[in-house]
Amino acid sequence: MTTRASRWPLCIDPQLQAVQWIKKREEKDLKILNINEGANVFLKPLEFAVKFGKPVLFESVDEELDPTLDPILEKNFISKNGLKFIKIGENDVDYHPSFQLYFTTKLANPKYTPEIMGKTMVINYTVTVNGLH
Repeated sequence: MTTRASRWPLCIDPQLQAVQWIKKREEKDLKILNINEGANVFLKPLEFAVKFGKPVLFESVDEELDPTLDPILEKNFISKNGLKFIKIGENDVDYHPSFQLYFTTKLANPKYTPEIMGKTMVINYTVTVNGLH
């Protein structure tokens, strides 16, 4: 589900198992960003990753996502001359089909809005005693 869903994964991951798996899977080119640092910090590295098809991991997200990510989350592509672009901030960025985006949260029981639930694929990586049986 994490890699094949039609929406970008938002992993509930209090034990950091998803983070470890993503880092191992994408170890070569993974760019790790922190959404809590603000758009002025993460937009340029995100644009680079989208343009060159590199994976991005936003670690430790809270219960809200930055609205500047909406065009990526909603996959609002712009077609020009047979090429795909996506608006990131003020810029139209070439969209490389190899681009991957992951979100993880350490929150054990986050309360996401219906909008976030509709824009992402929420996957619960929490290990429970019942799950071990």
